[in-house]
Amino acid sequence: MRTLKLTEITGSLSDLAREGLREPVVVTRRGKPVLALVPLDREIAKEGGAGGERLQALIERSRREHPPGTGFSTGEVRRLLGLRRRSG
Repeated sequence: MRTLKLTEITGSLSDLAREGLREPVVVTRRGKPVLALVPLDREIAKEGGAGGERLQALIERSRREHPPGTGFSTGEVRRLLGLRRRSG
């Protein structure tokens, strides 16, 4: 598992995704974890789209473990990462 300090992240989440995550990445702020990015295994990714059964099961498990209001909004993540809203 890779750990990155929030201040070390200079690009966007899409930049990280394009790099191709091979292992989980934990983002820390002041030494405390604030975000985890987990790559999908190849079998789930091959199912394609949001309709894959294994991907749906993963999403449902995540929703049970992290109910609404317990995570970060997109705006909070952008603020934490120092990213501006895209125009357009």
